[in-house]
Amino acid sequence: MAQQSSKQIAGTGANDSSVGTVSWTSPTAISADDSNPAAANTLSNGDQSYYLKATNFGFNIPSDSVILGIFVEANAMDPTDFDDLRDESVRLVKGGSIQGDDKAAGNALPVQALSGTNIESWGGSSDLWGTPLDPSDVNASDFGVVISYQSYSSLGSPNIDAIWITVYYDTPGRGFAEFF
Repeated sequence: MAQQSSKQIAGTGANDSSVGTVSWTSPTAISADDSNPAAANTLSNGDQSYYLKATNFGFNIPSDSVILGIFVEANAMDPTDFDDLRDESVRLVKGGSIQGDDKAAGNALPVQALSGTNIESWGGSSDLWGTPLDPSDVNASDFGVVISYQSYSSLGSPNIDAIWITVYYDTPGRGFAEFF
């Protein structure tokens, strides 16, 4: 029977310079949804941020489960007066390595005050992001996601206040009778 984990917030945030040229300030701020975001230093036209790497989600998926999908959410915004920052790359981190399909859709971040909420999302209940996953992968502290933004016009500074992941899975053999 298909199940889903609770939505878990990242426990760790860090810069990953494998893409982009602009670092994030306070990357650890993504571990709390508190209007104190990680922010990429100002991006000029064509600049791309480093990956903001979110890991250590604290999952405890049963070891006999089959992973069905990964759903990622981020409270992300552009607090400047410009509105042309777009998600450039969004990928999973498995075993500490960036892997799988890139789920960036080129969506523009809305212009909002830091107190605003804008939940960006990628993946879903049946999306494995093009990489095989098992419970030991998602339960590991080095499992997570990376997100990078690019500027397509003037100056901008993407802000991410929090990143969450929900894991969808099936645990074969655990049916209705098990609870009696």
